[in-house]
Amino acid sequence: MLLSAQELLVQFWSLFLINLASLFVLTYFLFYKRHHDKQGFVTYTLFGIFLFTVVFFLIRNDAVISLGFAIFGILSLIRLRSDTFSKIEITYFFAAMSLSLINGMVADGHLMILIAINIVLLFLTYVFDNPVIFSHAESKVLYKLDAIPATLFNEPETTKEHLSTLLNVEVTDYTIVEIDSIKDSTHMRITYKS
Repeated sequence: MLLSAQELLVQFWSLFLINLASLFVLTYFLFYKRHHDKQGFVTYTLFGIFLFTVVFFLIRNDAVISLGFAIFGILSLIRLRSDTFSKIEITYFFAAMSLSLINGMVADGHLMILIAINIVLLFLTYVFDNPVIFSHAESKVLYKLDAIPATLFNEPETTKEHLSTLLNVEVTDYTIVEIDSIKDSTHMRITYKS
């Protein structure tokens, strides 16, 4: 059944607002407030908004095969053209993508089911990324040192102690992401117990 332009706009804006509210809860309250990553917050929110819009109009124009190829292409570009993501960043990226896909593909007349699905997914995200539940678990953070420690390569335990003192946490491991000899800096992914 083809919708009139007015019906299509009403459907778009109602689903868009549901998607935007879900994305905001996911990216701001669940991701940004816990992980303090402004870049991730902006990226996941905007990606979700754009993906929702594309999916909404492709689905309503019987371009389902095109949608599959488009999503595959997007994911390939993101993987090939970006820095490596941590596991939590990848998880939130796919959460934003999943919410936007579900919200963009829903059929007219199923708004209450859609809202319920969004609430359940957001609640599960809250539960599984809750710092209270995993208070003694290890966390990872990307950190930039403004120098290249002399002990970096040959004394890993000394480097861990130095990082523990510097960050006021118990560093259990670190991975060197990048060493910039020109700027005399080191980017590291640090695993620590809080």
